[in-house]
Amino acid sequence: MNKEVDINKLGLSICAKAGIKYITSGDCQYLSIEISKAVNKPISTTTLKRVFGFAAVKFNFSKHTMTVLCEYIENPKK
Repeated sequence: MNKEVDINKLGLSICAKAGIKYITSGDCQYLSIEISKAVNKPISTTTLKRVFGFAAVKFNFSKHTMTVLCEYIENPKK
């Protein structure tokens, strides 16, 4: 995983992989389930809302969060 990850580009890559053109807050629950199934690691709906700007970000994203999201993008399945 790269040391510096642009969260906006990461979000765009997640949407592209999931086939979502225009993300809504409601899509975050769907994505949480899909990402968790794809990489066999949990990620919460609220975390995804923070990634996409639907919820306030009070801290930097955890290593776990970044790992799960990057693994989802790099996962050849789906």
